[in-house]
Amino acid sequence: MRYLSVCLFVSLGTYGLAQTNLFVHPDAEAYVSQTKTVAIMPISTTFFINPLDYASLSDQDIPKIEKEMAYEIQKSMHSWFLKRGKRGKVRVSIQSINQTNEILKNNNIDPLTESNLSIIDLCEMLGVDALVVGNLETDKLLPDFVSVGIIALEMFNILPSSEDTPLSNTATLSLQIFHSNGELVVDYFKHVEGRLGSSQSSLINKLMRKTTRRIPYTM
Repeated sequence: MRYLSVCLFVSLGTYGLAQTNLFVHPDAEAYVSQTKTVAIMPISTTFFINPLDYASLSDQDIPKIEKEMAYEIQKSMHSWFLKRGKRGKVRVSIQSINQTNEILKNNNIDPLTESNLSIIDLCEMLGVDALVVGNLETDKLLPDFVSVGIIALEMFNILPSSEDTPLSNTATLSLQIFHSNGELVVDYFKHVEGRLGSSQSSLINKLMRKTTRRIPYTM
């Protein structure tokens, strides 16, 4: 949900090639010891393109693309945790995103719009001890986000073809992990510039790989 993400919108140029900020609650170990299962919400996503190109799109195009990106990033984040879990590097269980999204759907909850539900309410609804929420901003629309949409955009010259995509891109990830009592346990902010990879999985790996040992839920 957009309102759950801590607002860290700053000028991208301020950060140079990379900027990382990480807050970990002083009692994080106590919270992790009380955590069996963590759910990952769809990661609210915003991408930026040239304003002149934006004018070529309908009002419905951008929200559709961002929504699909949000669920694809959720999937990649889930995979990131699962891969480390198989290596014995995750200290908690990660709820299936299919289960998470199905519960939200059955309760008529759109995780990408504002809601009166609190973290406590969401954790109770999902049956988990902690919740991952966040926001991703990027100026690179990756092919595996919305392949059909990209093909259409390239056909109308709204976005450059994959061969013409510039190597220099930016991405900013703001990620929070809340305990089921509403307490913020982890607040992670990462901004990178440069070659970000060719898929959402490689993008998430780049944004998350250096935090593995610093987030108390992982080792």
